[in-house]
Amino acid sequence: MLSIPLPPEIGKGEANSFFARVCELGFEAISIHCSPEAEYLDPDWLRKMKASYGLEIALHTPTKNFDLSAPLEDVRRLSVSYAIRMVKTGEAADALYYELHLGGNLTYSVEKSFAVDNAVRSLRELLTLKPSAILTVENDDRGYVFSDHEILAEVLDSYPEVMLTLDIAHAYRSGDRPSNFMRRFSRKVYAVHLHDIVDGKDHYQLGLGSIEWASLLKPIMGMDPTVAVLETYHGEYDLIGNAYRSVDFLRRYISTL
Repeated sequence: MLSIPLPPEIGKGEANSFFARVCELGFEAISIHCSPEAEYLDPDWLRKMKASYGLEIALHTPTKNFDLSAPLEDVRRLSVSYAIRMVKTGEAADALYYELHLGGNLTYSVEKSFAVDNAVRSLRELLTLKPSAILTVENDDRGYVFSDHEILAEVLDSYPEVMLTLDIAHAYRSGDRPSNFMRRFSRKVYAVHLHDIVDGKDHYQLGLGSIEWASLLKPIMGMDPTVAVLETYHGEYDLIGNAYRSVDFLRRYISTL
């Protein structure tokens, strides 16, 4: 299932034209980045968008001021409360799955074992909601505790029902390798985030950067993820255009396998 992100800067006011173009180009799902300022956590609006355009929806936690493993308990609890609101909203709108960042920013100088314990506690609180949609955790970018596949495994091994959203570029930029994640979590990958790296920066159109997709596509397909999200925010074209060209790039490569 091919998906595309709905970034918070689009906002509800411009979302209709965004959804219409996404459908026109053949995408089947949308990953909605639920930063508070975007006001996307509106069940009635989500149900209307889903009914109007026929897209499956995923809800993605904010990447700023959100930390499920924060050393400060007030910050952790605030992050959990927002994640709970996101999941409850998604359940009311029949979401397909949820994408969670665990946090663990290394600038906090937090003990890794403490971050793991807090992340496990936070997921436990979310799982008490018994969501019908799949709960996934995304591997983080460099500078975060959960960019390391072994540390991430300490959390995911605690909850068999929680799956992984594997961000390929995050794995590259973190100093870890995508092959480590694919080997360790081959049966737990529900979704993949696909974007390229140009001059050390990620979220570019596939084929423009340094990621060696020719060696990755076969093992990615072997994991049989349910969703592939084209997170192509940056580059010389717009997000949706980048994603569409990235899909064409993928199809050309896949046809040679």
